[in-house]
Amino acid sequence: MYKIMIVEDEVNIRMELKMILENALYETVLIEEFDQVVEQIKKSAPDIILMDVNLPNRSGLEICAELRKSSAIPI
Repeated sequence: MYKIMIVEDEVNIRMELKMILENALYETVLIEEFDQVVEQIKKSAPDIILMDVNLPNRSGLEICAELRKSSAIPI
């Protein structure tokens, strides 16, 4: 089973994505605190990340760039 991480600050969107993916039998991991997103992603080691571009504190694009530099996670 694939693990999909959802990085979305809008609660309604985050929960809707979670429901849809779990109904399709995917494992989901939610990020609800946005202070240390990169560390949370690395710790969870998801197969796929669904990330909003406009997040509190940092943009999703900045997070992707940091992951690309410091991780083996394909982006």
